[in-house]
Amino acid sequence: MLTKGLAILGFALAFLTLVARERKSPYTINSIYRTVALVVVGLVLDVLSDLLVDISDIAFAGVSVAAKVLLFSAAISLIFDIASIYNQQVHFRDDPGYKVLKNSAFMRKRKAARRLRNPQPTYEHTAKRMPATLAAELKALTFLDPAVVEEAERRTADTSDQIRLSASLAYVATAIKNVDAKLLSIAGAFLKNGCPVQFITCIRHPAEFLVQLRTWWKENGQSDWSEVNKRVIVVDAFTPHFGFTDSIHEEFEYRVKKEFGVYVARSPRSYAGLHTSAAWAFNRIRKQYEVEGRPFTLVIYEGCHALVDLESVERYRLFLRHVFPSERVWGGMLTVFAEIGIPDAEQRLLRSYADLFIQDDDPSTRSGAES
Repeated sequence: MLTKGLAILGFALAFLTLVARERKSPYTINSIYRTVALVVVGLVLDVLSDLLVDISDIAFAGVSVAAKVLLFSAAISLIFDIASIYNQQVHFRDDPGYKVLKNSAFMRKRKAARRLRNPQPTYEHTAKRMPATLAAELKALTFLDPAVVEEAERRTADTSDQIRLSASLAYVATAIKNVDAKLLSIAGAFLKNGCPVQFITCIRHPAEFLVQLRTWWKENGQSDWSEVNKRVIVVDAFTPHFGFTDSIHEEFEYRVKKEFGVYVARSPRSYAGLHTSAAWAFNRIRKQYEVEGRPFTLVIYEGCHALVDLESVERYRLFLRHVFPSERVWGGMLTVFAEIGIPDAEQRLLRSYADLFIQDDDPSTRSGAES
């Protein structure tokens, strides 16, 4: 038992050391605590069983079996940890254990073959165009370049020789309070025109934004909040990373669901988890948005650079390089990245991908377009 337990611990430490050398991700390394606890308790029970061998055969047998079960559980736990790390590293996903197989090459080939056999339009791959009324409202916003809105509208037009593409906006601010006014104006325009809003935040509890959005709607909307709350899809990526054990975050999540009628999902940890939660929100729209086809959607990513404190900056750059081009070809959406005071290198990367780049502490770019 001692040899087997130490072998499990040695393998776990060597594997996670290799992972840690390639990426800074403490919550991945933290998974070793569970394996260590199972092995150590199992070894303690194994030693205890040796002391009971001359006292009681029944007690000896029971404790010995419990020790072996714990050691076996440690090995199984390690297998699941390896599968989870593989899924994050290779597929950039952090699905629950039972969904990991869905991302395998075999399952993806099966889905692709099924689509070829049945080439009918699907919800995921059939995007709607930007409503003309929405385009008019976005052009009226002083901080958006009308030419960029017109280009976004053109990309989604019904033409036989053009693939519908999405547009993107990157906004770098010096404070969270500066972000809200712009995000509320854009989100309100989408809600007023019957389009859903997908909001993912890493730097604060989403209740902060929802309180302001509901207030904005009461002052500017044309209907009651209860008639539009189903168009709001929220992902909380703050609490899993920075909320720790404070009960107030769970309390606010409960209040949001009860008082606002908005379902808040928690993102799994890591950029891979953030990517997974964005995919969940994409599919959630289909379930609760009661219209035919995939509606034109606003997708807001707020403060994603904050996760660099828990992962490497390379993972952030990888996240950007995946999200911008992917959502562009998915079509049917306006992607907004709002960041707070990020380094110049990451600003340049945002600028290189975004159709419109705004920096609120630089007057020369306050209303300019970068295509």
